[in-house]
Amino acid sequence: MKAWLKWKRLKPVFLVLGVLLLVQIGSGMFAFKQSKALLLENKLKRAQNLTHGLIVAVVDPLIEKDFSTLESRMMQTMYNDEVLSIQVVDSQGKVLTHLARTPGNEPLEIFDSGPIKLPSEAGLDHVSRIEGDILVCWEKVNIGVNLGWIRLDMMGAVDGGELDVIKRNAFVLSAISILLGLTAIGVFLWRAYFSAIRRELRVTDQLKDTSEKLYQSEKLAALGQLSAGVAHEINNPIGYVSSNITSLVSYFEAYQKIIDAFEQHCQPGQETLTLEQINAIKEEINFEFIQEDFKFLLSETREGIQRVKTIIQDLKDFSRTENTAAWSKADLHKGIASTLNIVASEFKNVADVELVFGTLPEIDCYPSQINQVVLNLVVNATQAIDPAQRGLIRITTTADDSHVFFTVSDSGCGMTEENMKNIFNPFFTTKAVGVGTGLGLSVTHGIIERHHGSITVESEVGKGTTFKVMLPIHQTTAE
Repeated sequence: MKAWLKWKRLKPVFLVLGVLLLVQIGSGMFAFKQSKALLLENKLKRAQNLTHGLIVAVVDPLIEKDFSTLESRMMQTMYNDEVLSIQVVDSQGKVLTHLARTPGNEPLEIFDSGPIKLPSEAGLDHVSRIEGDILVCWEKVNIGVNLGWIRLDMMGAVDGGELDVIKRNAFVLSAISILLGLTAIGVFLWRAYFSAIRRELRVTDQLKDTSEKLYQSEKLAALGQLSAGVAHEINNPIGYVSSNITSLVSYFEAYQKIIDAFEQHCQPGQETLTLEQINAIKEEINFEFIQEDFKFLLSETREGIQRVKTIIQDLKDFSRTENTAAWSKADLHKGIASTLNIVASEFKNVADVELVFGTLPEIDCYPSQINQVVLNLVVNATQAIDPAQRGLIRITTTADDSHVFFTVSDSGCGMTEENMKNIFNPFFTTKAVGVGTGLGLSVTHGIIERHHGSITVESEVGKGTTFKVMLPIHQTTAE
């Protein structure tokens, strides 16, 4: 009877111990599976990297049947202690060559196709020496040792009937088991959180890189469409510079004729050149006209060279890939003027451009991207105007304390409400096939959003369209 009462009092304690033991085993299994999955993932990534590197290294030797180089590449890979064997197979799965590691860890020589027997070590999991995992495992060992001592103490207390000791140790055991469970959960949540953060950062970087490539591709596509007009803008000044140089050469020959006459008749003792003779030579070469035209040709040539230089510099500024790690200070008016130089061939036979500039501060921006916005809007306005009826493109700028504003208005055909809802969608266009990429306004919208600004559109069919852009003067943080 006494033994039964003693068992009745101790039964709840043993039940608690059993539950806590199951919790500890479950936590340990969970941590083990998580660590194993992490190790397998790391080994898979390393294997993929090694395989990719080997593929790049052996493609050319395989094509050229350079087996000595192929053997050398494979041997170099086998010197990595994690690699146990290498196979090279064809598209039908036939093994062309393979290499395996001997029990002494020395790579074998390369040999012809045949079955491969992997060492038994190939199936073993190797512990990765990750500092965080070592610390966690060490803490688990410490907790396990403490739990063992507490259990031994409790067994002695049960034999001696010391219920207070049993209660105290049961409480400590419960606390330690809960701590162990919380530790395992904390490690899992910590890893999951940082894994999610890393994935998000990686996806963000990829998205940013893709956006940069899209902006650059659309920019170069726009330049491609403008290339014929830009070439004309460059060829036109080059043409009259070339013509002017030809005329200047002939004028130099005329000047040389006068100089030769002076040298011939003004030798010491032979000073026979008279004023009448000089006037006759000047009349023969049309000296007065040359004097007037010479200055004009030099001035026009200088302007033509400067025009070509400006266009080329504007093209370089427009097409360059910018470092988007930090914002740059830029003058919006200079950017507009530079962009109009590039796109002048598009609108000069279609519309007049009116500039209504206010007083603007420099703004934080990516200058070439803002120039791309201006170019897209001006080209869009030009294409909306009927060439048979010369139109007007008006660009205005204003500013307040925190923002700058610029608008691009045209007197073109306008848009319907339905089209206005879709104009910023990628690949949406109302133009004919082959005219534009359908990305201009979509990229423009993306650039404005990237600059923490906004763009709106107002349009009326038959009367024209106005795009309004707002940009902050100061950017608080880099992208």
